[in-house]
Amino acid sequence: MSNQPPYDPQGGQPGGQNYPQGQPGYGAPQGQPGYGAPQGQPGHGAPQGGGYPGAPQGGYGSAPQMPGGGMGAPVDAAKPKSIDLAQKLMYAGAGLAVVNAIVTLLTADSIKDKVRDKLGSAASQAELDSAFSSFNTQAIVGAVIGVVLWLLMAKFNGDGKKWARIVATVLFVISTLSLLFNLMAGVATAPILLILVLTWLVGLGAIILLYKPESTQYYNAKSARPV
Repeated sequence: MSNQPPYDPQGGQPGGQNYPQGQPGYGAPQGQPGYGAPQGQPGHGAPQGGGYPGAPQGGYGSAPQMPGGGMGAPVDAAKPKSIDLAQKLMYAGAGLAVVNAIVTLLTADSIKDKVRDKLGSAASQAELDSAFSSFNTQAIVGAVIGVVLWLLMAKFNGDGKKWARIVATVLFVISTLSLLFNLMAGVATAPILLILVLTWLVGLGAIILLYKPESTQYYNAKSARPV
């Protein structure tokens, strides 16, 4: 007997019916995967979300995260020299307010003589004392309020508060009117008038510095920060 397998007319291969190599199974269309295999899905153990190792996860269109709080986060603004100098002038204004109160107390006799001259010889001693006491009280209270306002304006303008610049402007207008009143009243002594003029000049310099372009940019940057 021959040791060769019987000839198979279907496939020409020994051992039974076989399809030619490289052909799909029975009933499978050409170029399609076998029965039960989902189209477009990777095989078992294939990495998800990309065809190469280390591919980023996430769906189509996912944007990278921006560092530092996300896109559009405002940057903290550095204090410009104009604001720093304006603060120093405001501190000087507070110091002048204290000096004004001290000089007022030290020159009480001279102030009393001016009050007497202003009221005339017809004024009684009681009227003179009342007017003098009122002047001194106003000077002391005004000095204390002035110190507090100067320090508050230095603090809040240094922090870049827009409303503080508006308040400082209003206070400068009031200071201007007060200086004019003292000049017309003729009661304040020469040292006090000198201190009032210096205080007004300090306020003017601070206001000019607060409205410089770099100062305005600082205010705008500070107001744009999130709470």
